Amino acid sequence: MAVVHDIPRAVLRAGLWVTRLPLVAAAAVRGDVDEWHPLLAFDDAAAGVREFVGGVLHDDELVRAAQLERARVSELRRASELESVARAAREQADAAFEARETQDEEQREHVEAQTARRRSAVEQEEGRRRRRASSAASNRKQSVRETEARTKEQLAKQDRANRVANIEAEREALHDERRAVAATSAALEAEREIRSSKAARTGSGETDG
Repeated sequence: MAVVHDIPRAVLRAGLWVTRLPLVAAAAVRGDVDEWHPLLAFDDAAAGVREFVGGVLHDDELVRAAQLERARVSELRRASELESVARAAREQADAAFEARETQDEEQREHVEAQTARRRSAVEQEEGRRRRRASSAASNRKQSVRETEARTKEQLAKQDRANRVANIEAEREALHDERRAVAATSAALEAEREIRSSKAARTGSGETDG
């Protein structure tokens, strides 16, 4: 009886193995021998065939092997689904992380741009303040120079006016002195004439007597 079961079992196994071989080769090329969906689908179908044949032949061993194969396929499918979920979660997490990185980078660039603009505005304002201060200092210096020039000019005018006044005063004093000398000379001359007249009258009286 075991021989009767062994022959169909061996034939079935060989046939399924030959049929599965191209799928195994394709899965090997993909690098996904254990969890490639077409291969899992074939193994699930092959387990169904084994279970059906085992039922027909009343081969409990073949039925158990088919059930174990289906359990293996189910586990691999669950593992594949979990891996797909985990992969999707990782991809979503990576995408979220990249989005946050991009957002953070954009925010950093925005902050840096704002900082640069504020720094530039401060530097420009500082430059304007310095230019205003320099202009004010230059204006003050110019005002001081103009004030000094006006003061010097006024002092020069005052000095010239004082010299002219002194010259006029000296000239007036000299003129007064000349008038005084002339008056003194005239008085002396008048006195000499009076004396001469008196002397003449005195001499004439003595002659008459």
